[in-house]
Amino acid sequence: MFKFDAGRFDHEGINQDLFKAHLLTLAGSMEDLKMTFHKTCVRKNIGRANRNRLKLRVGDTEEDWIALYRLYVANRKRLGLPSHPYAFIRNIWQTFREEERVRLLLAEWEEKVIGALVLFKYKDRVSAEYLGTDQKYMGLYTNVFLFWEAIKWAFESKVDYFDFGRTSPKNHGLMEFKGHWGTRVIDLPIYYFPEEAGRHKSDRDHSLPYKAIRSLCKVSPESTHPLMGRLIYKHLG
Repeated sequence: MFKFDAGRFDHEGINQDLFKAHLLTLAGSMEDLKMTFHKTCVRKNIGRANRNRLKLRVGDTEEDWIALYRLYVANRKRLGLPSHPYAFIRNIWQTFREEERVRLLLAEWEEKVIGALVLFKYKDRVSAEYLGTDQKYMGLYTNVFLFWEAIKWAFESKVDYFDFGRTSPKNHGLMEFKGHWGTRVIDLPIYYFPEEAGRHKSDRDHSLPYKAIRSLCKVSPESTHPLMGRLIYKHLG
């Protein structure tokens, strides 16, 4: 596992933005691993998802990736965040699928795709990168179902860690969700040089234009949301 001394970067001229990472160590048996999960928030909900007859399918067609993207865009719009362009996500699939370093999990209910999760596999870990879920079916425990299936695939792939992805410590709900899976939390700092670049980002996040963009993302039609994302990501570092 990669380690570095963050203190080496803690000096004048460098600014830091701190995120968190949740890592699940894939050791022992699957049953042992499952017992580290929160009893009511995870283990019972895995059982509920199975009783709801959710089905897993591995996506391998353009239509599958479009289904993921539609769910992803809807989620980003709800949160007031811009979406990565579809071409960017599609290129990830096209670039890494032959090496089996990317995997798309689809959750289906009554032959309808209601959730999708994109996984990356690199060296000793599998990481969750893109998630899209249909909010109308959240009562079926789609997210729990997808992450459980992702962990099982990571375990079968014989990697050492499952990475739940980067999280802002200000996002208390997401921090709590990821913490229920027997994970350990590690610091994931992002460094800016020169120091003014980090201050610029902090100021930007609290600026009126940035807040206006987030509001616009929420009210924009889903059909135009990807175009907004393409334009916004050109100007947001």
